[in-house]
Amino acid sequence: MANFLEDQMKNIQKILMNSYETGKNQPNSIKGMDREIFIGRFLRKILPKSVNISSGMIIDRDENVTGQLDLIIGHSNSFSIPNLISDNRIYLSESVISMIEVKSNLQTQWKQMKNTIKKVKNLSAHFTRMRINGEDFFTRIPCYAVGYTGFSNILNLQEYLQKTDENERPDGVLIIDKSLYIGKKNNSNIFCPNSDSPRGLISFILAIWEDINNFNFNKPNIESYLSGKKYVFTQKKE
Repeated sequence: MANFLEDQMKNIQKILMNSYETGKNQPNSIKGMDREIFIGRFLRKILPKSVNISSGMIIDRDENVTGQLDLIIGHSNSFSIPNLISDNRIYLSESVISMIEVKSNLQTQWKQMKNTIKKVKNLSAHFTRMRINGEDFFTRIPCYAVGYTGFSNILNLQEYLQKTDENERPDGVLIIDKSLYIGKKNNSNIFCPNSDSPRGLISFILAIWEDINNFNFNKPNIESYLSGKKYVFTQKKE
């Protein structure tokens, strides 16, 4: 008998690809189609309510700014600044659990992906991001790349990753149409090469869940992001 979980994930994979195929020939004026499919049809339905998912940018207290990012996963109780005319947000680096770059064809858009990942990995880490088995770790923001298409086999994808500088290399890569995934889980390397199985999609989700579970919530020091005079508020005396 077929595995029930795998059957359900295969159905999700088909829905994602059908939505992508239906919309990929739309006019160029329609922006963010790939990203919106991935959020609305998948991530928001499978990730816990304790996180929020949006596009936007990340800043750190050293005044580094990433520029626009496809998907940012942040803690729902963390401080972020909304854009009042769109769904984009500005996140403080302490508030970010992970980020995801989404491409139509990851192989042909590999250079674009690397440039984006580099901006995120250049953010400073003045705080402990992860807590694993009671031990705190100063880590960079986990970065993932997702392509609807792009690589036909796991060896080709692995070759691209090996040739990519560590400061530009994603921590996990998912190719949806082939369900290929290379990444880490519990500090071990994970390879999912079988295009007939949805295990790649499952492994990608488990990696994001691991980031969420290990995230060490940091109360942001807002004043460290500000310049100029520090204001001290005192109670007015009668």
